[in-house]
Amino acid sequence: MRTNHMMLVLAIAAIPFLQSCSEGEGCTVDQATVKAEIQTLNDEYARGLNEKDIDAVMALYADDASSYPPNKPGAIGKAAIRAEIESEGMEGISLKYTTQEVWATCDHATELGTYVVNHSQAGQVASGRYMALYKKVDDKWLLHRDMWSDEHPSPERPSEDVTADTGEMEEGAGEE
Repeated sequence: MRTNHMMLVLAIAAIPFLQSCSEGEGCTVDQATVKAEIQTLNDEYARGLNEKDIDAVMALYADDASSYPPNKPGAIGKAAIRAEIESEGMEGISLKYTTQEVWATCDHATELGTYVVNHSQAGQVASGRYMALYKKVDDKWLLHRDMWSDEHPSPERPSEDVTADTGEMEEGAGEE
């Protein structure tokens, strides 16, 4: 009798855990489909930036989004993200984003990708990598977090006196 009582208590205690596990049932994720959906969002994002349509870009962010540009403080919330985008000099600029990898669950996705920035007169002026986290809101993927890094140091950053082959300091480097 005592064993049956103990089993009943354990079974009742396990119900919330079993329910939480079963919530994901019925949800299957086709990674290739999610990758294609994310690439479509990237194309919309680039189109919005290229056409200076900040409202179209902001529609792709979740309400609680944050963005982390290189060498700057994070932009927390849509208003801050909008201000960061508007502060960038975008005249003559066109961007292209390429989704490299996506890992998705039913309601979250992580993306790794690359970007290229071209200028109408100067050609390619920047390129780099990014990571973005998406969440599904009302059955639509929205940017939740993003961050990126440039492949080349910005011009205002001093160059290092390190040789590419050995990583050793060049003779006389850093001496005054």
